[in-house]
Amino acid sequence: NIQFFDFCSRSIHNVEVAQNRSVVKAIGSEPFFHANQYQTLVVLHEHFGNSSVHRLARARELPKPGTPEEILRILGDQHDRDYPIFHDELSHKRGEKSDWTLATVLFDLDAKSATILQGNPSAGHLRTRWDIAKLISEGTGCEQHPRPIFMF
Repeated sequence: NIQFFDFCSRSIHNVEVAQNRSVVKAIGSEPFFHANQYQTLVVLHEHFGNSSVHRLARARELPKPGTPEEILRILGDQHDRDYPIFHDELSHKRGEKSDWTLATVLFDLDAKSATILQGNPSAGHLRTRWDIAKLISEGTGCEQHPRPIFMF
């Protein structure tokens, strides 16, 4: 998955790519969650790993988030002890059977910011925050830059 964030026109697009095909999905008001498996692109013979299956199921069980804090609570969820959404030392001590979460970044198009969190994102421990508005103004600005300016 590749996400394109356009802070100037306040839009997000998710791109899934496989072989010589791709699907672009505009992300609107409905939350969009992925866990290392295609959500919009159909790939023949795709194998769905246990971790992805469990994390997607758990995300569907939780209430739809309406605030950044609610999004961070979902991203930090460890209810499923075998395959939690957030992987860390604590989840592995509890018997987790999967990987590790390397980083959590919250992109806020309204605040024009990117916040990198330390540890479980549900705790809200800020590691660093990028002021995207400042980065835009130091460049060409939104008026002269109508295409996406960040790609992750």
